[in-house]
Amino acid sequence: MRRDLDSLATSLRIHDVVHGPYYVAGHLWGSMVGTDLVALRALSALSVAVATALMVVLGSMLLGLRFGIYAALVFTTLPRMMWAATEARSSALVTAAVIAATTAFLAALRRDSRCLWVLYGLLLVISVHVFEFAALCFMALPVVVAAARPPRRAVIRFGLTTTTAALVCVPFLLQTVRQSDTVNWIAQGFTVHGALKAIGTSQFLSPDGVPRRDALDAMVWLIAIAGIVLAGWRARTDPDARVAVSLATAWLILPTAVLLGYSVLVTPVFEQRYLASSAPALALAVALAVFYVPAPRNVAVGPILLVLVMLLSVGAWTHYHAVYAKSGWIQTAQAVAAIKQPGDVVVAAGPLEANAAAVMPAEFSGLPVINVTVPYYADNTPLGQVSTLRDNPGLLDGHRRVWYLAENGIDDADAAVFAHEGFTERERIEQYRLGAILYERG
Repeated sequence: MRRDLDSLATSLRIHDVVHGPYYVAGHLWGSMVGTDLVALRALSALSVAVATALMVVLGSMLLGLRFGIYAALVFTTLPRMMWAATEARSSALVTAAVIAATTAFLAALRRDSRCLWVLYGLLLVISVHVFEFAALCFMALPVVVAAARPPRRAVIRFGLTTTTAALVCVPFLLQTVRQSDTVNWIAQGFTVHGALKAIGTSQFLSPDGVPRRDALDAMVWLIAIAGIVLAGWRARTDPDARVAVSLATAWLILPTAVLLGYSVLVTPVFEQRYLASSAPALALAVALAVFYVPAPRNVAVGPILLVLVMLLSVGAWTHYHAVYAKSGWIQTAQAVAAIKQPGDVVVAAGPLEANAAAVMPAEFSGLPVINVTVPYYADNTPLGQVSTLRDNPGLLDGHRRVWYLAENGIDDADAAVFAHEGFTERERIEQYRLGAILYERG
């Protein structure tokens, strides 16, 4: 988001085109509101707010305003949405886009309006371009069409609109496939057991580090399953319940099942963050339990259950409001920018640290990273490559002040090179996940 459009274009030709539309949107957002730590994440926070409002609309279309409010309240307290709101990633924006597309689809299915079908198709295309795995969410819609039993003309229009939108997305999807080796890192740690555990916990619910997360997450899933069962029972005689439970169940199961199945049978691409846009389905399932739970007269069982579900996310809320993500990057960069001098250079301990300088060009302006051998956007190398001081001490020749970027201080071998070349440590900046040490010769 901090890079100029020319730099983004160069990068996207090699890798990360899957995030290209989001990067461009983020760049435009940053040009309007700034690129400090809060501003970068404000786009995601705003997207979750919009998504929450859209959940009210979606739920109201399914079972009325009360259900819409229940679904929105559950949605906004899901740990995955808390994470999405605080991350400068596409998860929040694509989730809002998918909810908007689903809402437009339901409206079009009921009113069979040409304008609404066009709106649905446009939002589908936008969703997939914001993040390609959003396409998996739309696999649920044929199930909803079957459950709704609309007129034949509406079914035909749905098929034509969806097919046209899919064809529009094909060039973008083909380009992402050509760059698929940029996610080869997923295969290194992928296991079916690990994926199944993530599906039950951190994909939508509590991340690692939350006390008693397994018990908390199990309670949410039991409530969601109860909601699907209760709505399924009502669906025998209630068409609205049939549509609602069909959407919630298909949206919750199909994207995850397809991505996991592909990862097992073809090549691992399962990453729990990639399915954030399925989180609304879990909110709908839980809201079904709150909406349909049997209650004695004058006992507000539904609202009580809703409050309980929301309280189950307190641990995740605390976790995501602790030190998290790469906030240390910008803090370190700003500290370096405040005291850098003309002629200063940077040595990065590894590719990740070199990337930190690349993605914050304003703070590191005039500070070339002298040990980069392959930039992170070149040769389809996701992180790029650097040479180390221990292997190439001549990098320091001709330089008087050198900034050493590292996540965990400097290792003994690199420190010995600085000492041998006559450098002395003058400044040390240590922040979460990135630090900087200023060495000066003489």
